[in-house]
Amino acid sequence: MARLLAHINALSRRRFGFPVGMRSRAQDGRWRFGEWELRLKSRKLYDPSGRSVALTAAEYSLLVTFVEAAQRPLSRKYLQRATRVHGEILDRSIDVQILRLRRKLEGDARAPQLIKTVRGVGYLFNMQTVRA
Repeated sequence: MARLLAHINALSRRRFGFPVGMRSRAQDGRWRFGEWELRLKSRKLYDPSGRSVALTAAEYSLLVTFVEAAQRPLSRKYLQRATRVHGEILDRSIDVQILRLRRKLEGDARAPQLIKTVRGVGYLFNMQTVRA
C-alpha cells in the first residue's frame, strides 16, 4: 500500500508539481478571467450571466492549464502532457479539445480572441486571469 501511495505521489508531482495531499488545498480556489469564473473545488465554469457551462474532464484540465499560464504561449506538446486525462492521446486531439473549448468560451470559434493560435509555437490564453 505504501509503495502504491509513493507511486501516486510521484506521478502527481510530475504532472502538477506537488503531491496528491497538497492538490486538494490548491483546488479550493477560483479563477476569474473577464466575466467568467472557474471554480476549482466544484470543477465548474460559470459564464458572464452566471450560468454553469458543462465541461468534459479534458476541457476542464485544458482550461485550468490555460488560466494558470495566462498570456504565455504554450506548445501543443506541453498542453498534451498537462491535460492527459486518459493515458496517451493522439497528436491532433489537443487541437480538437481546443476547438471545443473555444466554442464554449467564444462567440465565434472561427475568429478566436480568448484562445489564440501562435504559429510555430502553440496556443495562448489571451486574457488576464485573477486567482480569487
